[in-house]
Parts: sequence; structure tokens; C-alpha cells
Amino acid sequence: MAFLTQISNQTHTPLKPVDDASIKDRSNANVSLAGKDVLDDEAERWQYFFDSGVSSWFEDIKEVTFTSTFCTLTPIEAQVIVDHWEARRSRLAATHNGNDGNDDDDSSRQLQLDLQDLVQEATFKLSNLMKRLNVAVDAETKLSSVNKAFVKLSTRSPKDSKKALERAKVEYQRRVDELGGASSVNDNDRWRILCEETTRSSAVSNGAQALELLLDSDRVYEDLEYALRGPPESWIQEQGTSSTTESSS
Repeated sequence: MAFLTQISNQTHTPLKPVDDASIKDRSNANVSLAGKDVLDDEAERWQYFFDSGVSSWFEDIKEVTFTSTFCTLTPIEAQVIVDHWEARRSRLAATHNGNDGNDDDDSSRQLQLDLQDLVQEATFKLSNLMKRLNVAVDAETKLSSVNKAFVKLSTRSPKDSKKALERAKVEYQRRVDELGGASSVNDNDRWRILCEETTRSSAVSNGAQALELLLDSDRVYEDLEYALRGPPESWIQEQGTSSTTESSS
């Protein structure tokens, strides 16, 4: 409290009273900048997003594109993935807030254990999905020269998976080091290696690896959460039907 005494002992110009009309308080939120919860064209946006999925164009180009095997993802299973991601995000936020940004070894280990538990819980609930993924992945790996396949929703792929990107980082560094380090490898070759390893890191050989990516992707979470939310009520009434959700991976 010494600084308070120091301040009180100093000579200051006394504060002048200010009338209420002159006070410019900017502490409140500027709600005039906030948008609507549902945009006027939200129904059109929703329909456009899901109509652009693979199911709408695959049959037209299947003779000239990669082979694909479709695997049903039920709304209940999609909800498990969404719930898992939200629980994971809450756990990460709680750890960060509890440590005030200062991570220690014990809390980091506990966090990793908690995250592993969340993955195991979701994997157990999605055991039937994993079985279907095993069948689909097996069908595609038999057609692959490297016995690998890629997994994606009918909308977007899990290429943002941190686990996949970490594997790509490790392999990228290993290959660059084998060539003498970054200073010995030109920019073009480094970019080529990065692209190759990023692609390889997203390839899977079984259903468990495919499910791991689906559970570790923000893109997958966003698309499934948006799908489960369903189209705006106005769109449902216009179509005269109820909404169901099926995504293919």
C-alpha cells in the first residue's frame, strides 16, 4: 500500500466536477452494430450450403474423379460428434481460465488425460459408425496403390485436424533435416514437402483413424452443428416437410 501513500503525498490538480450531460460513457455495448440472430436469407444460405455437397454432383463426375464409398452418418451420431467437440472446448477453456495462462506440467498432463477420456467416450458411442467406416475405408484402400483413403463429410473434410497437422509437421521436419536443414533446402522444395506431408497426414487406413479425424476437426463440428440446427422455420413451412439430416463421410 506504499504507493497509495506516495500518491496521497503528491500535489495534484484537483479533479473538476463534470455535469451529466458532458459525460461520454462508452462502457456499454454498442448494440446498434449487432446483427439479427437469423438473417433474412438464412433459409437460402442453408439450402445452398447443403445442396453444394458431394451428393449433389458426385454422380455427374464419378467417371472422371476419385472413387468414393458413401457411409451414412445418422443425426444421433452427428450429435455425439458435436457434443464431444463442445465438451472438449469447454474443458480447454476451463483449464486456461484456471491457470490464468500459466500452464504447469501437472495441469497439462491432467488436461491430456481428460481429453483422451472424452475421445474414448465419444468413440464408444460411435462404435457402429466406426464399423461402417471400416467397411467403407477397406473398400477404398483396396483400390489405392498405397492402401490409404481420405474421409470427409458430404460438405467439408477434416483437413484442419490438429492431430493430422502435427503428424505433418513432424514428417516435414524429418525430411527437411535429412536434406541438411532448412538453410539447405530451397523454398520450392520446402513447400512441396509440406504439401506432400499435409496430404499424407489426412490419409487413413481404417475406421478408427477416420473417426479420429472426424472428432478432431472444427470444420466437421461446424458443418454438423449447422446441419443439426436445421433450416429456419420459414423454410420448413415453405417446403411443407420436416427436416432430417444425413451426412456422408
